[in-house]
Amino acid sequence: MQRVPSTGSTTDASRFLGVRLHAEEEEKLEAFRRARGFSSRSDAVRALVRDAPLDRSGAVEISPTVREELLELVENGYARDLGEAVRLSVELGLADIVRLHVDRLGQLRGHARDLAERRRGRNRMDREGRELLRR
Repeated sequence: MQRVPSTGSTTDASRFLGVRLHAEEEEKLEAFRRARGFSSRSDAVRALVRDAPLDRSGAVEISPTVREELLELVENGYARDLGEAVRLSVELGLADIVRLHVDRLGQLRGHARDLAERRRGRNRMDREGRELLRR
């Protein structure tokens, strides 16, 4: 096992993470360390991690009322945690939407067939009426 020399970090850390950097990344880290006045690279990396924004690109804000309803699902044992409650609600909601869409789609198709049949009937009656008038 290779020993990593200590740089005399000013903070007490619980885990060691060895990270390999390219030369240009190392230069950037060193420039960041000097610019911010950190005594070690480890302190500089900790500052970067501490100040890094959380990736919330896929996050969706929900109202407090909806959140309480989701937590109720957890409390009643329908879901293990808030994330599972959201997943369960979305799946059930989508299933209902699909079911309603399919039902409604069938109704719309039936209505369209009825309208087409009426139109054909009117066209047929119109032709028959015109033939009778020609006689």
